[in-house]
Amino acid sequence: MDISTNMDTGSVASRCSVRLIHEVVSTFGAQQKDLVRDVGFDGLLHFPSLKQINLRFSAWLMSRVDEPSQSIHICDGTVIHFTKEDIAKVFGIPGAGRCIVIAVAKRGLSDASITAVPGQINLSHLRSIKAAQAVLVRERDALMTSTEQDEFKAAFVLFVMSSLFAPCGKHDRVSDDYMHAIVDPSNIRSYDWADFVLRRLLAAVSKLKADLSSNVKTPYIYGCSLFLQVLYLDSVDLGPLSMDHTSFPRVRCFTYDRLRAMIAADSSYPGSCLNSIGSPCMPKLRSPEGVCYQWASSNRSVLQSSIPDSMLDLWDVSTSLTRVLKIPDEAAGPIFVALSDFQSHSSSAVFEHQASSSTGKEAVKMMSLLLRIIEPYANGFSYQPSTFVQCPHAGLCRSWKSESPCSTGKHVHNSLQLKRKYTCSYPDAPPSHVVALRIVLVPAQQWLVFFYVLDPIRTLGAMISMHPTRLMNPLLIRSPI
Repeated sequence: MDISTNMDTGSVASRCSVRLIHEVVSTFGAQQKDLVRDVGFDGLLHFPSLKQINLRFSAWLMSRVDEPSQSIHICDGTVIHFTKEDIAKVFGIPGAGRCIVIAVAKRGLSDASITAVPGQINLSHLRSIKAAQAVLVRERDALMTSTEQDEFKAAFVLFVMSSLFAPCGKHDRVSDDYMHAIVDPSNIRSYDWADFVLRRLLAAVSKLKADLSSNVKTPYIYGCSLFLQVLYLDSVDLGPLSMDHTSFPRVRCFTYDRLRAMIAADSSYPGSCLNSIGSPCMPKLRSPEGVCYQWASSNRSVLQSSIPDSMLDLWDVSTSLTRVLKIPDEAAGPIFVALSDFQSHSSSAVFEHQASSSTGKEAVKMMSLLLRIIEPYANGFSYQPSTFVQCPHAGLCRSWKSESPCSTGKHVHNSLQLKRKYTCSYPDAPPSHVVALRIVLVPAQQWLVFFYVLDPIRTLGAMISMHPTRLMNPLLIRSPI
């Protein structure tokens, strides 16, 4: 694995012109936009207004890429794997279909060989970026003819490939590598353009590393480094600057000002504002939940496959604890929820950072919470079924009552004070009102309240056997009982 760690990326250049993409696309009318959609590049209709990109940041990211594994390796051990599907999600271009093989593209693609044949168009006049751009911004008084539409489609793909995805080494020139995929505009969307962009990016990474190692005065970036910036900044935890992955293509969310702010906030990048004042480099990969990229999908699959065994182990610990302490078995429910939440919290990067700065505090909090759960049971506390007039009696309603000698039949308002009513629905059961403990519930996980309000042993067994993945994010206990 060739990961460059000590390369000077202070002076780099690129033929990429992200500014032109938005400037040209913003001039399109309805017909031009429909033609862009016809070739499958409709994601670029949402390309943001970018003055330029931070080439030093691009060079740093590219120096951290391991080409064989297609992944970014950051100094703190963070690994972000990427695929062509990620490129399709970032830019909204075709990510499936026929492979654009460069070796085939280079055979016989001289100006004489790209003259029009049946089903194809003549591309001899589209050999420069300016020529392609002129076709795209040409003023038209009427709807385009079929020939003009084909010319527009080919010119658009040539323009974005040369300006963004695979800039050529020569000034104002387009590459021959993908010409064979454009000569028939009706088949442009049948090619796997995301795969081609990925191949060119990996080749550009290898070349940049070689140039940096050889101390080339001004190395050039030839691949689409903007993809690496979006992928990386969209994958690390930057606090309030991190965005939900709900809008696609993802590049539409990365305006010029947002890109600058996110780069400045990243403590892993040596050129960030945080590192300039000596802030330590910390693990900051986001939780895979809600992240759209391939690395998150892989992490979720691994996590889900381990959840059932992990939950069963925690349940065994909880029930063993009740036996050792000789408290009612029903106490295993709340104990399990607390242990499960602590396990989930302790695996997060935020917890690791907190633990490094305050060793032992989180463990003390956990022990304190367990003692507050166990103490009432040790003093004779228990729960009994009860029926309320306003609740349908479906065998699902429980309320906590005291069996201690001082109880007068009323609810106890002490450390186990009843606080709220929640409307929840257990699988295959009608909605019921449930009186819960003083615990803050995650809205999407309110069904877990039944875990300890109902018969805990029988209920947990049903949950694990019927819905093992639903225990992945357990109830969050935010305040002590």
